[in-house]
Amino acid sequence: MRQSLIWRQPSWRALEWNRIAGMQGVAVFSFCDLIGSTALSQKLDPEDMREINLAVRVGIATGLVVVGDLIGEGASQESAVVSDTPKLAARLQDLAQANTIVVSSATHRLTTGRFLFNELGVHSLKGIELPVDVCQVLEQSRQESRFNASVNADLTPLMGREEEIASL
Repeated sequence: MRQSLIWRQPSWRALEWNRIAGMQGVAVFSFCDLIGSTALSQKLDPEDMREINLAVRVGIATGLVVVGDLIGEGASQESAVVSDTPKLAARLQDLAQANTIVVSSATHRLTTGRFLFNELGVHSLKGIELPVDVCQVLEQSRQESRFNASVNADLTPLMGREEEIASL
């Protein structure tokens, strides 16, 4: 069973999504696959499915998106999103082994210091034009706070702020 954790929005948020329709921003998309769940769901009663521990694969990508108009009505209402980021998250999920999380380079950059990673190298992914740097999340960092984690991260240097830096 493959699930997108961002596509479907609860209907109570419809007004909020209407307000940002046509706007550009950064979004995080996550795709999750419960390995073997489709085959099992065809054989087992839904109540029995709740008691089975299935392996999971997760792909997470961060990138620019343009939020479009709402599609559908009620609980099935969705926001149209124009971006390759959701597709990238789906392809990363395909790369993940059982019970692992694979992330894009942008997600890796934004979370460096908060998690420990294993670099998986550059991969060519179906439907993605350029090769992608991929990392696997190993575990949460032992940093005591988000601030401490960010101190060790490679942050974007300040440009044109020499006077302000000198006053520090």
